[in-house]
Order: sequence, then structure tokens, then C-alpha cells
Amino acid sequence: MHKFFDSIEHEIFYSQLQRMYKDSIPELSTKEDNLFKKTGKACEAISEQDNEISKIVNMQKVTGIREDHEFAECIEKWGWKYHHMGVPTEEKLPEESYIPHLKIYASGFQTSPFGIEWMQFDTDCGIHPLIQKIPHLAFVVNDLDYELANRNFKLLGKPNSPSGGVRVAMIEHNGAPIELMEFENRTK
Repeated sequence: MHKFFDSIEHEIFYSQLQRMYKDSIPELSTKEDNLFKKTGKACEAISEQDNEISKIVNMQKVTGIREDHEFAECIEKWGWKYHHMGVPTEEKLPEESYIPHLKIYASGFQTSPFGIEWMQFDTDCGIHPLIQKIPHLAFVVNDLDYELANRNFKLLGKPNSPSGGVRVAMIEHNGAPIELMEFENRTK
């Protein structure tokens, strides 16, 4: 962030102008002197505003406030990768796959370029009610056990394996369900 003058530059500038005008036009020295003082005060006010803006920007960095252009912390800092978004539905959809041990129907994931997966739940499904009502985001993590042990998440059930080679855990963050996925022998 630029500043118009810091205190040393301001003093040098002020002294040089004061000398220049007092020596060459003595009758204007008081008027010019007042103008220079006002200019100096304006520069100091601008400098103070710069300092306040700098404090706000630094506070955003310290408090973890995310800028619009920044990726979510789980992607940017923790290394998670987006996998899919699960959307609960009560409608029967074409090409549903039934997952008997979870008592859910899933559809759309294999063909969606955005990883949208529609999920319909049996009435006696044991999956947490939050997952059955609110869409969830799913992220691939390198080490599911590490994430669960070190991030202080609220679990919505025990980690499980919906299909061969994958372990998942559902967590809740600010009222939203999030799925963490770990794949065996996954290629990056």
C-alpha cells in the first residue's frame, strides 16, 4: 500500500518548499506556509486512512475472512478435492442404482459433468435425517482418519464403506452435511 509521505519524507519536502518560497518571495511566506501546513495535514490524514485500511486488510488475514476470489480453506490449505454434490429427492429417477446396505437409491453421478448425485432414501433408512433433507458436498481427502482426528468435526454417524475401495464419513458444519471420502489406491 502506498503512502504519500511518511514522516521523514514529509519533513524534507516541507522544509525544502518552505526555504524555496521564503527565500524567493518573502511576502508570500506566511500564506504559503499555511498552505504547506494544510497540505501536510491532508497528507497525514490520508496516511492515517491508509493505516486504517491496512489494519482492516491485515485483520481479514488474521481472522480468516475469505476474499471472493479465494478457494475454500478445505481446498486451498487442507488439500481436499471436490467430488460431488448429493441432493435428496423423493422422486423416482431414471437409471437409479440401489445400495441395499444403506437403503438408498442414487442417480445421475456417472453422467453429470458437475458431479450431481440424486439420492432417494427408503423410509426405514438409517442415514442421519440431516443428510436425507439437505444437499451435501463431498470432498476427497487423503487420510480420512487424520481429518476426523484433527479437525474437531461433528460426526453424523460412523465412517462406513458405501462401495468397494471407498470409506466415507458424514460431518456437519454450520447445519450443512459434508461427506469426506477416502479412496484406496486412488490415482491423483
